[in-house]
Amino acid sequence: MIKNMKKSRFLILSIIGIIVISLGILNCNKLGKKAGEDLTKYDYVASFYSIHQNGKMNPQTKIVFASSDKEQLEFSDKVYTAGRLFQEGNTVLAYSFSGNKSLLFESTAGYSTFSMAKGVFESTIYTVELALNGTNGRIEVINIDDGSVGEIRDIIRYTTPDHKVTTSPVIYSSIYRAVEIGTRLYFVGYDMVQDQYELSYLDEETNELYYVDNWRYTSVSFEELLYVNGKIVTVENPYNSRFMKDITLPETPSLTSMDPDTLEPKSVSLDTKRIISAYAYNDHIRLVTVDNHLLEYTTDLELVSDRDLSGTDFAKLYTNTDYKLHGIRYLGNKAAAIVTPNTETTTELGKILEFDADTLTLQKSITIPLSENTGWKTDFVDLLIIEK
Repeated sequence: MIKNMKKSRFLILSIIGIIVISLGILNCNKLGKKAGEDLTKYDYVASFYSIHQNGKMNPQTKIVFASSDKEQLEFSDKVYTAGRLFQEGNTVLAYSFSGNKSLLFESTAGYSTFSMAKGVFESTIYTVELALNGTNGRIEVINIDDGSVGEIRDIIRYTTPDHKVTTSPVIYSSIYRAVEIGTRLYFVGYDMVQDQYELSYLDEETNELYYVDNWRYTSVSFEELLYVNGKIVTVENPYNSRFMKDITLPETPSLTSMDPDTLEPKSVSLDTKRIISAYAYNDHIRLVTVDNHLLEYTTDLELVSDRDLSGTDFAKLYTNTDYKLHGIRYLGNKAAAIVTPNTETTTELGKILEFDADTLTLQKSITIPLSENTGWKTDFVDLLIIEK
């Protein structure tokens, strides 16, 4: 009888563990909101993560809020490896890289930590790769790492303001862009087994996954996925899949516009070798080409303008050998780039370069100094333009 009781107890614990995993509950180890100023007083937040300093293993995370060279606030942490940023209202989250505790900033006074709950006897690592604000709360794309090799697995998790959680079925793709339109979450990702990029969507009412068949058997990579003027817009670069050697492959980038209701595509080929950046501006699509042109299209794919960016500060982002470009964020009238020194340095973490989103002319350069006298080499960086 005792043996049966032990078996029953083990079974109950196992079931509880499975339930916790499937729900993906967020455990917050918060001490309550500390006194301090609102973080939205700053224009930007940047994260810097370094594995080595002065050539020695010494992982460290730095989160910096900034508006100018002088108006900055830095937090350093040598325990938690976090850096992927997300803003939710007046709070900022820095997600962990390794399934460890992540950081939650609610004011200038400091930060608390939170972690993904794990089930009983569970060693799987869950890492948030992408997060966005949805109609009914936070949407997170979470990578699953249980030691398996040869495949990529993601899940999508919805968390409402009252902490109700819904988790999607497992998705065998590495998702890197997503946009919510109505009750569908469209996303693009890479399927490692099939060696192809795919456009899919999750029906939020039924929690079922669907492929957008137009892209299932093509050989392109998606530079960007946008929702512009009521249309789904994808920006595609050529991609040489190992499984499509007998198929005529695209040689130039393309721009595609689709109605969310019909998903009927309309595409145009672009006279360039590659698109290196894309964003929405005033209900139009802006494309930056590898040969330094700024193309502007309507969602009906009519070319509005073609501007030469050669010699501009924006074009130099891609050719500067002293600094590495990690990404460009677009929000409203701002385009902000984050760059870091290409070699180990003792003077600065990097720079935030603010451009006018319309003209792409440089408006402001913010240098983020290194707060201690040590050799720093950045291994990961992220940037957010803070929404007011």
